[in-house]
Amino acid sequence: WEREVWSQGGYRPYYEGGKQGTTLQGGGTAGGLGIDFEFWESSLVPAIVPLGFLGLRPAADSLAIHPSLPESCPEMGIANLLYRNVRLDVLAKPDTITIAVKDTPREPLRISLENGWTRSDTGDIGPLFLLDAARTYAFTRERKRHSQ
Repeated sequence: WEREVWSQGGYRPYYEGGKQGTTLQGGGTAGGLGIDFEFWESSLVPAIVPLGFLGLRPAADSLAIHPSLPESCPEMGIANLLYRNVRLDVLAKPDTITIAVKDTPREPLRISLENGWTRSDTGDIGPLFLLDAARTYAFTRERKRHSQ
């Protein structure tokens, strides 16, 4: 099917005028889903992971990471995030954040975490941490105890 579609010049020519028995979904069809283009709303689903659940906020001076994981999801991450020409893997769990820096940064990366986070290998306490080498960095925070 895909070879046939591309031999016709793509999705639009293939479905033009209903010659394939249907029309291009999302091409003006009420309730259409889109095949070669998407609704703006379709970007909301993939954006919820880095922006909503991981709380990634790039700024001029630092990358903020403020995870807010749902209880039903004990961990969440993103691979090959490009920040300042450095590839990062970020994995968040309720009380740990792991950042794998895959490329050596030209300048140390400034990572901003909320208060209460500690860099595991050095004992440095946040909220600002410098990552200067290609390696894996781990951060932990003490679990908040709720009074009963």
